[in-house]
Amino acid sequence: MLEENENAIKDAIKKDLGRDAGNEFSLAMEEIDTLLKHFQEWGAPKKVKKPADLESDDELVIKPEPLGVVLVISPWNFPLHTSMPCASALAGGNTVILKLSEISPTFSSTFASLVAKYFNNKLFAAVEGEVKEVKALLDEKFDHIMYTGNPTIAREIMAAAAKNLTPVTLELGGKK
Repeated sequence: MLEENENAIKDAIKKDLGRDAGNEFSLAMEEIDTLLKHFQEWGAPKKVKKPADLESDDELVIKPEPLGVVLVISPWNFPLHTSMPCASALAGGNTVILKLSEISPTFSSTFASLVAKYFNNKLFAAVEGEVKEVKALLDEKFDHIMYTGNPTIAREIMAAAAKNLTPVTLELGGKK
């Protein structure tokens, strides 16, 4: 999807942010290449040592399993790169909902159209919209939420996630 639409994606970022998107695109491609390179290794069952106090002849194995439905909320400033947790979540067998930023509307529209074109919407869907759409999403039950952005909004996301005991991963620009 990214390779086939590189120019459209870069043009959308340029229009929204007024900067060249070559570096951001390269970072996204590197992340996908890393996922593809290690996909089978990271998803394989792993044998682990038994604790000394465990009286069993059974072999202990950790089997990675999908979390379920993951919500990724991406900011405006590096819209492609900060959407890359979607690739990791998909590689892990999860269903993903990506909330794109309304502050980068050209990218959001372009990327949402590409996601709709390349993916079954029951597997990966991109949502455009503003605060009310985020709040509506947060009213739903997710198995994990990933947010990149500022601490003020992160607190609101954590409060909403707490209602369902949903685990949250935060990537914040600074503490306030």
